[in-house]
Amino acid sequence: NCILVGHDEMYVIDPGADEEAELQRLRKHIDQLIELGASVKAVLLTHSHRDHTGGVQFVREAYGAPVWAHERTAAQVDFPIDRHIQHDEILESAGDPGWRLKALHTPGHDPGHLCFIEESTRTLICGDMVANPGTIVVSQASGGDMSQFIESLESLLPLESDMLVPAHGRALFEPNKTLQEHIDHRLWRENKIKEAYEAGNDTMDSLLAAAYDDAPKQALPLARHALKSHLTKLGLTVPE
Repeated sequence: NCILVGHDEMYVIDPGADEEAELQRLRKHIDQLIELGASVKAVLLTHSHRDHTGGVQFVREAYGAPVWAHERTAAQVDFPIDRHIQHDEILESAGDPGWRLKALHTPGHDPGHLCFIEESTRTLICGDMVANPGTIVVSQASGGDMSQFIESLESLLPLESDMLVPAHGRALFEPNKTLQEHIDHRLWRENKIKEAYEAGNDTMDSLLAAAYDDAPKQALPLARHALKSHLTKLGLTVPE
């Protein structure tokens, strides 16, 4: 999802698609809003992964828009970041009434991951903290950290938001229920991994087969990444 926030001034969050048809679809939509009096204030990134940044240069060049992101994201991408966004920073845009996005540093899926809560509507734009449907891959190969990821999910609960907008899938209207379900699922999976290990499954292949026996075969390569992240959190070292 690419998300537009604002009225007189718009923030473009995560223009991820890089296919020409999708870029032109985005441009048509933004151009229609510009015809109604809007302007693009900045591109905001939740994190560095390619499916969130593929259209950044297109939007920058088409609208002369600066690109803002967390400093950890700036260190990971191959294009310039014009401004670093800080944790708890308020990003405002003009309008009647105006819009206020509060940035929240939520590492775990990626070191520079940010969520944004639009304070007037209580809408939480959560990037890759949750997906609808499915779960998010936490891969150490991509900077993931399972301990941080679960802590970041827990940090979003006190916000008491009214709507959750993930980067993948449709909006969700019971944010805290969804967040808690994702936390519970991770802890359930982690306990299953621990039990499988204690039962004598001490290789990656045997652990994967035992702890992810409910997962479809085509999902197992991604599950392997999650398994490694859980093992690190548990302090377990398992040979490949």
